Amino acid sequence: IATHYNHLSGVNVSVGQSVTVGKTVIGWVGLTGRTTGAHLHFEVSKNGSLINPLAILQ
Repeated sequence: IATHYNHLSGVNVSVGQSVTVGKTVIGWVGLTGRTTGAHLHFEVSKNGSLINPLAILQ
């Protein structure tokens, strides 16, 4: 499973780094790419295919 965080203004973790819920800041919301406002585009993939993020967030 891989998580994807797009449009960030900065990243605070490295690939493969372990993170702790509520403690690790992954990155900062940004205004990058083709967008009209600051936001986070979040995706989850499994074996290269996008899946519903609720499957891993609950």
